[in-house]
Amino acid sequence: MFNAYIAVSSAILYDDKLLLKKAKEVLQGTNKFIKSIYFSIEAGDNDYVRTNQEMAQLLEKNPKEDFRWKFKWMKDEGHVSLWVRSFYTGFEFVSPWNLPERVKAGGLDAIMEHFNEFKLDISENMLRHFGYDYWRQDNYEQAIRVFKLNVEKFPKSEETYHQLGDVYRDSGQLEIAIKTWKKGIEVAEENSNQPLINTLLRHIEDTKKKLEKKKSEESENILGSCTIFAASFGNTVLYGNNEDYSNPNTYYWVSPSGDGTYGGVYVGFDNLSPQGGINEKGLAFDYNALPKAPLNPHSELPARGAIMRKIYQNCSTVEEAIAMAKKHNWGTSLRWQVLLADATGDAVVISAGPDGELAFTRKPKGDGYLVSTNFNRANPKNTYRGGYPCWRYNKAVEMLGKIKNEKDLTVDYFRSILDAVHVEGAIGNTLYSNVFDLKNGIIYLYHWHQFDEVTTLKVAEEIAKASSPTRIKDLFSKETVKRAEDEHQKYKKLKK
Repeated sequence: MFNAYIAVSSAILYDDKLLLKKAKEVLQGTNKFIKSIYFSIEAGDNDYVRTNQEMAQLLEKNPKEDFRWKFKWMKDEGHVSLWVRSFYTGFEFVSPWNLPERVKAGGLDAIMEHFNEFKLDISENMLRHFGYDYWRQDNYEQAIRVFKLNVEKFPKSEETYHQLGDVYRDSGQLEIAIKTWKKGIEVAEENSNQPLINTLLRHIEDTKKKLEKKKSEESENILGSCTIFAASFGNTVLYGNNEDYSNPNTYYWVSPSGDGTYGGVYVGFDNLSPQGGINEKGLAFDYNALPKAPLNPHSELPARGAIMRKIYQNCSTVEEAIAMAKKHNWGTSLRWQVLLADATGDAVVISAGPDGELAFTRKPKGDGYLVSTNFNRANPKNTYRGGYPCWRYNKAVEMLGKIKNEKDLTVDYFRSILDAVHVEGAIGNTLYSNVFDLKNGIIYLYHWHQFDEVTTLKVAEEIAKASSPTRIKDLFSKETVKRAEDEHQKYKKLKK
């Protein structure tokens, strides 16, 4: 008739231990069992205690599937006080809330089957209790299933939306969490629950910030992202770049001077297509990747072809580069922008403008700086998700804004900015960084955001040597290369 029993001060010794004998026969048979039993005995050293202990030993030696039992010898209780404690702990044990491990492991389906067998309707509080159990174990899949069922069964309870939104948030599903809490606010308004409304509004505000940060961080691992900046104060002109990508095979190489063309030193990957560089006149460049932006074609002009090669081989200043860019047809679209800077302190970002024409975002004349990341400087809507203004841009601008005079503008300070805005992760990393001294023709090179070791190259000497393409890591100590490789392998495992 019942699925669970509680036996207090069990008189198992009566009738020549008949209950023990019957229990042994049943345990060795195949009959279906009740779900659970709790039995207890008070203090003493007598046959009452000993026969209860015999029953416990018998149950322990003959386990039955789906049958739970517990025996408690309450050595500090008498016959009367035993009843109070036994009913409390007994009900706690046989209650449907106290799920067998098999049921817990089976998830929501097993829980509902368990309650159906007890012929009990599961309550909102019970579902909340089970959901929290899974949540505490970081079993988000089952926690979400339980809390979703709670919402379905009790849609007029604002708390059910509160809890479901919380577990969505903790599982990383931030957008769904916000939608769930908003629905909870609607129900809370119907129930005039202002305190919960305030709580959910705070949750939404905090989670929106986390979502924006998450989107921004995702955008930082855009292949080919890069943070580029140039600054000039007095007679010092520096150019910095972080190369953020996934290909660890990085190189530097030399392009010699020719008849009417400038030589230079360039950096990039094993396809030897320059990602950035500096020519012998101190004109530097590097690219940011962008989503494709439309351009108005100008068929009356010659095709741009390898326009950047034309610029760095034939131009010594930003003004000359802009003039050359304007003389060519750039086609119908552009997927990047380029920041150029020269030894005079001039700098420009060339990109696709919002009107479809080529745009030129100039550094203010004189002392100052210019920064570019992965939003179009002339058209911020042309950006990757979460890319405007990205944290790298904000951080670089913040730190460059602290430069008040020529003494503040140093290679070491540029290195600190590059360190502050470097990226690392399973998708992409800052593979190399460079600081160019545009007036003195010096390159400061760093491998895989390991900023405690620097390699210095002089542009004129490198052009004169005309060395073969060289792996960047070959310029650094074994210790630096080892640290970089260890990190690379760590992130490769995370990516899998």
